[in-house]
Amino acid sequence: MRSEINFAVAVVIGPAVGVAGTIGSVINGYSRVGDYSGLGFSLLCVFLTALFFELILTRLKQRSAS
Repeated sequence: MRSEINFAVAVVIGPAVGVAGTIGSVINGYSRVGDYSGLGFSLLCVFLTALFFELILTRLKQRSAS
């Protein structure tokens, strides 16, 4: 569960504090220049990564509970 939180914080807080090279700063860069295909792809990658974390961690939680 901690990995999910860390991922979400990295996407949101990274560019806010000025950390270059984070996925959040890449998304902000695409947004500023109006590159909507790059922006959409970046958001899709974030969504798929978060979904992957959720699926894997849910399975791990179910295994540890049984």
